[in-house]
Parts: sequence; C-alpha cells; structure tokens
Amino acid sequence: MTNLNEAAQAMTALTKLPGLVLVTDHGIGDTAVATGCRGHSLPVVRLGVDLMTGPESIRYAVLAHELAHQELGHTTRVLSSILERASVAAFIMLACTQGAVWALDVYWWGSPARNMVMLLVLGVLWAATALTAKALDRRAEYEADRRGVELLNAAGFPGLDYMREMVADTSKDEAPGTRWVWILDAHPSSSRRLAAL
Repeated sequence: MTNLNEAAQAMTALTKLPGLVLVTDHGIGDTAVATGCRGHSLPVVRLGVDLMTGPESIRYAVLAHELAHQELGHTTRVLSSILERASVAAFIMLACTQGAVWALDVYWWGSPARNMVMLLVLGVLWAATALTAKALDRRAEYEADRRGVELLNAAGFPGLDYMREMVADTSKDEAPGTRWVWILDAHPSSSRRLAAL
C-alpha cells in the first residue's frame, strides 16, 4: 500500500462502517476531524492539507485515529456537546429564575440565604456537568488511539510506532505551562496519551 486512499480503504474494510469519504481540507492546517455528512450516510474524515506534506506515518496514524472515532461513534462528540450546551442553558435559565426569586425574596421577605444556596448548588451542578463532558471527550481520544493502533496493525502497518509518532507530533501544538488545566481540556496531553498507549 503506497497511498492514502488504499490505506483508507484497507482500514475502513476492517470496521463496521459502510464506507468512508476522505476529504483534504485547506482550512484546518495540520489537524483532522471526523464528521458526518449531510445528504448521505457515509462517515467523513477531513484531513488538513498540511498533513499531506508531513511524514506518511503520521498521516496514516491520523487517518486511523479519526476512522476509529467514526467506528466508535465519537463523531462530533455528540454526548459531551449536548451535555455542555444543556448545562450552560440550564444554568442560565435557572440562575435568571433564581435571581428573580431572590430579588423578590429580598424585597418582600428579607431572606435571600436559601436562594443563594440554590444558586451555589446550580453552579456546582453546572461545573460537574461541564467537567463530565470534557472527561468523556478525553476518554474518546484514548479509545480512538487504541483502536487506531489496532486498525493500523491489521492493515499491515506498525500501528504502535505510527500512533506514538503522531501523538508525539501533537506535543508541538500544546501550550507550555498549561498542564495543570488538563481537566478543562477535551484532548488529553500528549504525554498522557503516550503513557496510555
């Protein structure tokens, strides 16, 4: 196998997916994304045009990783996205309601303490939901790395080597000094991903 389309066909055949649309996207640089496609049921993997000029091993590992997202049902991070949006919307709606009740309470009854506690509880619930969504995204990345290695191996490539090279390459995009905020990230750090491989 010497080209990306052949690699994509070989790895797609190893999944339960009906096929794959592989797109080179000029707008996403050296990143990639797995999405659905309106109008048909085939999954789509978009590879940034800058990936096409990099090492073949990284290109194949990125393809396997994104294909794994498709196969595992991670595309567009549906559950975590719903959790994040719902938590923000619910918090805003309930905070406004509680704010109105609090204002009435202060004006008429003079006892805002219970409403402040309710706002605090709502804030904690919102934060827990948002953190859960991020944790789901991180878990999906680990799962896609592992399944990507399996797909690469089954297609005749050195899967673990390719995936390690790809993950190590992502470390160049990580901002220095932000390791303590990993809990807020949708992607685990490259060092955590490498350790998990």
